[in-house]
Amino acid sequence: MAGSNIFLLDIEDVSARLAGHPWVRSASVRKAYPQTLEVNVVERTPYARIEMDRVYVMDNYGVLLAADGPEYQDLPLIAKPYGEKPALGENAAGEGVIRAFQIMHYLNRLPLFQHNPVGAARVDRAHRVQFQTRDSGMTIVMPLDTISESFEHLLIVLDILKQKAATLERIDLSFRDQVVIRDPKSTSPSNHFS
Repeated sequence: MAGSNIFLLDIEDVSARLAGHPWVRSASVRKAYPQTLEVNVVERTPYARIEMDRVYVMDNYGVLLAADGPEYQDLPLIAKPYGEKPALGENAAGEGVIRAFQIMHYLNRLPLFQHNPVGAARVDRAHRVQFQTRDSGMTIVMPLDTISESFEHLLIVLDILKQKAATLERIDLSFRDQVVIRDPKSTSPSNHFS
């Protein structure tokens, strides 16, 4: 902009162009006469990764920021193999993705997941979410339509199992009035709680 006449500058156009960048949450431009522009930019913060046609980074509002890179590997990942494929700067987080991240947040606040946090979730076509821990590979399955109720059931199961819960491979809460647990040390293929 050096050498341009500040009186002829369309600051609304400059603000709109700045705000159109995927990494910019908001932008404002103000003329400070006689020769200064004040620019205020609020940047989006990477929050999670989402796998669609490829893996992207998104902010906490679900807006796609960029293609995934090695610097984002510590962010949680959610896989959404169906639905629209939004462009960078557009919202990619539908209701299922938002609910999955909310439950992932609550799971990671539980003592069981303090040293082995849930780091990935997959929303499938059957409207279930499969949560996966980062280290041990424990899987927790919940239906999207009753995910809050399933979370409460999970708390009951974890309370019953106490320390043994940390060794489980899978806790499936997607069945009505039943919880299916896979314990790798058990001789039977699964244990059921009704």
